[in-house]
Amino acid sequence: MLGLYVGSTAQADVITTHRMIETDKPVSRLPETLTLASDDAFWSETWGGDYGPQGASYQRTVQLIQYAKNRVVTMDVALRIYTVQPLGSEFAPGDEQPKFRLTRLEDEKVLGYDAHHFFVDMMFEKSPYANGGTLARQEIWVLPADSNSNLPTQIRNFRTMELSNVTGDTQFLPEIQSGILIRQAVFDSVAPDVAPSKVVYTQDISALSIGSLPAGTFEIPPGYRQLSPAEYRAELGRHFGEALDRKLEQQANAT
Repeated sequence: MLGLYVGSTAQADVITTHRMIETDKPVSRLPETLTLASDDAFWSETWGGDYGPQGASYQRTVQLIQYAKNRVVTMDVALRIYTVQPLGSEFAPGDEQPKFRLTRLEDEKVLGYDAHHFFVDMMFEKSPYANGGTLARQEIWVLPADSNSNLPTQIRNFRTMELSNVTGDTQFLPEIQSGILIRQAVFDSVAPDVAPSKVVYTQDISALSIGSLPAGTFEIPPGYRQLSPAEYRAELGRHFGEALDRKLEQQANAT
């Protein structure tokens, strides 16, 4: 799946790789994310990232959005398991839907790209972490789709953002959702009346290709086993716990 063929096509696919370049967490290996975007599907694959004093490693995971089937497929590559949920089911019934605020900042040249620059604030009025709610901020630099007129329309960054729950510079919402993220800085969550100042992590684009992907790219690979969402989470939990136990045993034997 990672051997990419890039050719020419009237309607192009977009292939990008993003690499985390800094984080405030103890980490020995920074994660990377591969994204593949077409007009009817989106593939996001993340790997790497040894976090914590024990160095427990996150697995290689995939989120596949199939717009024509109105569903999201989540896969674990190592375990060869997947689960399926309806598109738009990021929040369970009864969960609070966040509100967003867009702020257009001065354009900047980032990594050689003429990028448009924004704050994206996500606000929760109810929060288990703070009285009065929580504000989560991202600072993003975007290459607009109009810079490459043949880009697919379904890249859908921040796809839970709908115009009805967005304030601020809302005219830029289509640009943010259909453009290519060049750099993304995620801030620590704070109270809504506090200006976020601490960056938790930053990731940069490390590769960008516009071309054509083989047929079948946006399908579940053969040999994967389907589980319910609850079974999938339980399987990941067991696997992570076993990996952590092995890591601790190795560290104990080395001392």
